[in-house]
Amino acid sequence: MTWLIRFLGAVLLALVVVLGYLLYARYRSTTGPIVFRNASVTTSTGFVQERMTVAVSGGRVVFVGRAEESIPLSLTRARHIDAMNALVSAATFDRSVGWPLDALRHTWVGQIYEGAPGDLVITPQPTRGRGRGAGFSGGTPREILGVVVGGRYYTATELQKK
Repeated sequence: MTWLIRFLGAVLLALVVVLGYLLYARYRSTTGPIVFRNASVTTSTGFVQERMTVAVSGGRVVFVGRAEESIPLSLTRARHIDAMNALVSAATFDRSVGWPLDALRHTWVGQIYEGAPGDLVITPQPTRGRGRGAGFSGGTPREILGVVVGGRYYTATELQKK
């Protein structure tokens, strides 16, 4: 009888450890530092710069550079997202509205720099020319590939589930 209680206790402990790890992995995948590699970023001139790296941590943009540049060591364990063929733009969200798509008020051109607020919107890359207005056009959620609001990354799938 004692061996059965010990066995069940060990099984219960193993289940708690596995469940805790899975919950932590899910939480870590949506919060914490996020690095967008190979992204297109619109500069202050309005022209799209391709193959850039943008990193967000603690609700702030902490790194902006060419894709081939080395990122800071503090970001090596961050979540890395390949943003090839996507435009990463600064965005303004109304914090009083609960859902990111409802809260999105404006995308900014050329406002991504180190130290800037880390609210971002990721949209398909414009086909040519200037990036102005190429981000969110007020259309459907299908135009948005993802958003970062207050340091949390929402995928397109999460945004459409509301």
